[in-house]
Amino acid sequence: MAVSFVRMPPSTKKLGDEATRLVDLYLVAQLPEEDLIEAINAWKENVPTLLIKDSGKGPTISPTLVRYIGKKRSNVLATLLFR
Repeated sequence: MAVSFVRMPPSTKKLGDEATRLVDLYLVAQLPEEDLIEAINAWKENVPTLLIKDSGKGPTISPTLVRYIGKKRSNVLATLLFR
């Protein structure tokens, strides 16, 4: 991976900061999709409660994280995470 990231963020705020940075790099074609997927999978493994909320309809991105990163970025994360 060309871009480093925090693999075990201690809070949803820190995860939001990292996710915002990486998704923004991805959207301007500065970060390959595989690298973003690697980061998402690391977060899913290391801090699943900060990333995912299991609603009655299945897993979704945590509402707290959505507030930090916005709906458009969370849609990118959800698309890559739940495909």
